[in-house]
Amino acid sequence: MSAAGRAALAALLGIAASASLAQDGGLRVTGSLETTLEVDDNPDLEPDSPGTETTLSTAVAVGLVTETATTRIAFEAGGVLQAQNSADELSERNGFVDPFLNFEFDAEGPLTALSLGASLATTDLSDVVLLGGGDGGVVDDDLLASGGELEETEYNFLFVLGVDEPLSAEFSYDHISSEYSDDADPDLSDSTTESYSVVGFGRLSSVATVRAFYAETNYDADNDEQTERVTHRTGIGLAYEISPILRFDGEIAATEVRESEVFPSGPVNLENSGLGFDLSLVRDMPNGAYTLAATHTILTETELTEATLGRAYEFARFDLSYTLGWGHLDGTGDFVIGSLEYSREFPNGLLTASMERGLDVDSENEQRVVTDLGIEYEHVLTRVSSLTFGFDYTRSEVLRPVTGGTSTGGEFSVFYNRDLTEDWDWQIGYRGRFSEDSSGETAHSNAILTTIGRSFSIRP
Repeated sequence: MSAAGRAALAALLGIAASASLAQDGGLRVTGSLETTLEVDDNPDLEPDSPGTETTLSTAVAVGLVTETATTRIAFEAGGVLQAQNSADELSERNGFVDPFLNFEFDAEGPLTALSLGASLATTDLSDVVLLGGGDGGVVDDDLLASGGELEETEYNFLFVLGVDEPLSAEFSYDHISSEYSDDADPDLSDSTTESYSVVGFGRLSSVATVRAFYAETNYDADNDEQTERVTHRTGIGLAYEISPILRFDGEIAATEVRESEVFPSGPVNLENSGLGFDLSLVRDMPNGAYTLAATHTILTETELTEATLGRAYEFARFDLSYTLGWGHLDGTGDFVIGSLEYSREFPNGLLTASMERGLDVDSENEQRVVTDLGIEYEHVLTRVSSLTFGFDYTRSEVLRPVTGGTSTGGEFSVFYNRDLTEDWDWQIGYRGRFSEDSSGETAHSNAILTTIGRSFSIRP
């Protein structure tokens, strides 16, 4: 069955199940409507802008939610009705675009729990700034913007046996597939990731629980090398409350990674194995907590080790948390990693800021240092209006292969927000974006946009 067929089947099941349970529990209809007019002088964030683009779009979403004492079912579908006027007529996307379907089912029994989920979403890559890495998404850091579409299909399953019992078990399955069409970058390839896991829990006492687990992940990419990767993890873990203010959680796992690729010279098989771990120690304080964490991850072509010390503060008018540590990639080197988060309430506003520097190895085995910075301030003007200022910046430095280079990108925005009625909101403002790819080419864009929308939840 195709991806669209699977999502459509999940949608039909969701509607049928919602209707059957509506008589026993409350049925709610949810929805949202949002119309946006946007004028952008370089929407694809290209080094040489082809011209200004004007877009009128209406995002629509409708859902059904039904709940009983032991069951919850949620279904949502939507998309965007869009009309564009662009200097490049071939890049225009008119009609119904970016459709999505989501289905969720949760049920609880005396000793069991079951969760099912399915989703299908289509994304216009022209609206995505492609920086950073990570599995399960766009991973090419050389391409800062691209045409084309990404269709992602995901479904998952979780079954718990022995809820709140001394002995219990969890069985899970996750499937994610990504399919690209009409994209400008040949490095963006279709891929499928499947994950299975079985975990057994044993409660030794009121403060200690042990676990044993087995997990397997299969990754297949339809790229030039036809990459296939299988990862096996078998291990044990312990959650232990040392005292009312001190908690430990950790696990160790024997890990084996096997990968095969096909090159013009012939097939290449890679293997790596070792002992991975994930350890954390948390100590509560009167105004926050200390955290000590260490991880060691076995990957195809390297091993990633990280150790951090963190502190979180909670005060009457502001919160502050930070981590500082060391990261090591075998064969590459040592790096300083860490994060900082700050939020403060003012008499007429709220300021939030965050910064993070970390190591990443993506599904194509590219190693990079990624730095993210974000700042947002909302200033309340009146009971129904406010101003919002935002700034985001990302820097991605490829470590291996050494020819990867460094890419940067960011966004600045300022918006005026107003509650027109109890249900309707209005926003107007400016958004500026910038980027520099690994070859040194830069791009900028400026956009003016206004949005009016509302959301609702009713019981028919």
